[in-house]
Amino acid sequence: MPFKGYPVIKKEKYRIEKELKKHILDCQQTLLSLESNLMTIKQELELDNMLELIRDKQINTLSTIDDEKKFIKLINNIPSVAIQGYNKNREVIYWNSASEIVYGYTSEEALGKRLEDLIAPAQNKEIMVSMITQWYEDGKKVPEGEVFLVDKNNHPVHVYSSHVMLGKGTNNPEIFCVDIDLKEISSLKIENKVLERKAHFDKLTDIYNRHYFERVIENKFIRAKEHNTSLSIIMFDIDHFKQINDTHGHDIGDKSLIALIEIVK
Repeated sequence: MPFKGYPVIKKEKYRIEKELKKHILDCQQTLLSLESNLMTIKQELELDNMLELIRDKQINTLSTIDDEKKFIKLINNIPSVAIQGYNKNREVIYWNSASEIVYGYTSEEALGKRLEDLIAPAQNKEIMVSMITQWYEDGKKVPEGEVFLVDKNNHPVHVYSSHVMLGKGTNNPEIFCVDIDLKEISSLKIENKVLERKAHFDKLTDIYNRHYFERVIENKFIRAKEHNTSLSIIMFDIDHFKQINDTHGHDIGDKSLIALIEIVK
C-alpha cells in the first residue's frame, strides 16, 4: 500500500478529513465552471488544495489500518477527479474510483501495470516515459495542463492533469497524478461554438451578420482612435434586387445573394 508510516496526531488526521470532505463538495462545481482552455483562478486553487493534501507528509503516515482505509474511502469518493499513484518504475500503486470511471480499468486491473501500458497514447509513450524519468533523475517536473490520454478501449480521454512527487530524493519516490475529466467541458465548448456561430453568422450566406459587424466595427473605431491609425470601410449595394425577387422569385434571389458572396470572397 502507498500509505504507510509513523502515527499521526489525531488533530492532523481530522484536519485532512475535513479538507477532503470540503473538496468533495466543491469538486463538481469546479469541473462545471471550466469554460475555456485556461484554468480559472478558482480551478487552480481547487487543484492546489488537492495537491497540497496529497503533498502533506501526514497522508503517507496514517496511524492505523483503519485510518488508512478511511482516507482511501474519502479520496475514492471525490467525483470527476481521477488520482493515480506510480512508483519509480512507473507501476501503478494507487488507482481511485474516478480513475476506474475515466480510464475504464478497475483498480485490480491497473495495480502493478506501467503507466505507458495503460493510458499513454501509442505515439506519446516514449515522450511520457522520458519526461517522468527526467523528473526522477534531474528534478525537471512534468508540467501540468490539458492532455489527451487513452482509456481501456484505446479511446481518447481529454483531461487536465497535475502532478506531485512524494519522497523526492529518496530511493522510493512516488508520483501522484490528479486528472480532471474534461469530457463534459469539451462538449460544452462545442455547444458554445455552435451557438456563437448561430449568433454571428447569417444562415443563408454563411457570412458575418449585422450584429457581429456592429460589435467589431465599434472596437475597430476605438482602437484606430487610440493608436491614431487610419480605418477604411468598403460598402456596396445590389441595384434593383427587388426586381429579381419579384420577377424570378425569392429562391432565385437567395441564390443570387449566395453567388455574389462567393465572388466577393
